[in-house]
Amino acid sequence: MRSMILLILTGMLVAGCGGAAAPAASIADRTAAPTPTVHVPERTPAPAARATPTTPPATAVRAATPTPAAGTAVPDAVKIQALDTYKLLILIQANANLLDETARRVASGELAGTDSLAAVIVVAALVNAVDEAASEHTPPALLQSFWDAALPSHARTRQLTASWFNQELTADQVVAELAASLNDIEATLSGVDDLLQTTYAVDRSDLQALRSQVMADFRRVLDTPTPDPDSAAGPVLIVSDASYTEGDYLHIIGEVQNTGAAAVEYVKIVATLYGAGDTVIGTQATYTIVDVIAPAGKSPFEITTSDWEGMTHYKLQLQSSAGASPDAPVRVVSHQERVADAYYRIVGEVVNEGVSPMEYVKVIATLYDAADQVAGVAYAYTALDVIPPGGRAPFELTTDHWTGASRSALQVQASPGALGRQDLVVKSHQANQDDNYLSIVGEVENTGATAAEYVKVVVTCYDGAGAVVATAFTYTELDTLPAGGTSPFEVLLWDPVPFERYAVQVQGQ
Repeated sequence: MRSMILLILTGMLVAGCGGAAAPAASIADRTAAPTPTVHVPERTPAPAARATPTTPPATAVRAATPTPAAGTAVPDAVKIQALDTYKLLILIQANANLLDETARRVASGELAGTDSLAAVIVVAALVNAVDEAASEHTPPALLQSFWDAALPSHARTRQLTASWFNQELTADQVVAELAASLNDIEATLSGVDDLLQTTYAVDRSDLQALRSQVMADFRRVLDTPTPDPDSAAGPVLIVSDASYTEGDYLHIIGEVQNTGAAAVEYVKIVATLYGAGDTVIGTQATYTIVDVIAPAGKSPFEITTSDWEGMTHYKLQLQSSAGASPDAPVRVVSHQERVADAYYRIVGEVVNEGVSPMEYVKVIATLYDAADQVAGVAYAYTALDVIPPGGRAPFELTTDHWTGASRSALQVQASPGALGRQDLVVKSHQANQDDNYLSIVGEVENTGATAAEYVKVVVTCYDGAGAVVATAFTYTELDTLPAGGTSPFEVLLWDPVPFERYAVQVQGQ
């Protein structure tokens, strides 16, 4: 039954990427459902004017393709092609997210036996369906660079799904191996959001609603009744929670703390939604953003659901497992924050102070209001997948919900890894800037004896004090770089801020 539902859902989503339709003023006109009229929980914060963060402002920018000049007419066929490309990019992200969530549920023991096998088969079917649609799709020139950046992430999802199905990887290994791809595809889609808003005047909230709806539909295929966890979840306690609505979606954000003497992992938060008369109208669950929480440590969380019509209040419960104490010698050496285009952006840099390479380096931001309650959450992986001893890597986080935020706290988690190939070098590079974007072009050489794939070029821009003000990445124009061969690259930073210098790093497989 699950497989049949999946195939129907996949067919609907993929079919929506193909046929031509009359152009619309916004994506919402074509996809978003009317906002339900409901009573929001009493503990939902009332909307307030968005406060400017007290942290000194900086600028974080996204890689993007230059948009047509103001007044340039964009053919309707190109608009439709761009929206079709965007839908496929959403499906690529949804596949990666679903694989990650499924692996986490299996690793935590929530899915086991035939249920876990069925879940992997469902994910594999989804990946194959999107793979077929992507292979037949041609993006418009405006989005070509984003499309090229997304395909390696999709290939990674396909590879990990197959390896897991063939029992070559464990669920824990899938979670770890997928981390960088999740970060890359999110950065790519955020760049497309910027571009569609600028070029076609599409509201970003409509784009976010479309992404949330697709992911919710994907999750619904795999959803099984969630066991009611024991409310006494060992040493883990919820220390803050609040809810807000955005379009058709209810978001519950908050923070948990480990009050015990040992580390915990797979900390799951289950929300039960109630209507009038304490009638259950829905449930949704998530895991904390920090994977392993040390003694006395905290982690933010966010639950998102569209099934909340008629809700009057909710209940949160926890369950967790014992974990090994995290010991990551990676720390944030600088970061700056600012609000731009209604987004709270944090850009910065981490350094590996250990003696071993570190990978899957995740930076988590918790935003607090004046009462030290969670006002927003965000996370991202560093642009470099593996950071060598003494090495540095940039990161950028964004969130569109930060009402009342007055301060932030950053956490870093990482795992020991293997140092990647050291035979990829940047032969040359130069920066060209106009009023709209900064272009850094150059060439990468493979000095090794074997071909290289997924060759990623990362640019970090610094101010006069050595603090990061912007970062972006791209992949070389050649998907496979042969031994002794070269490939050009171009990294684009949209609406760049002044900087004193920039650094270029390269990595590949």
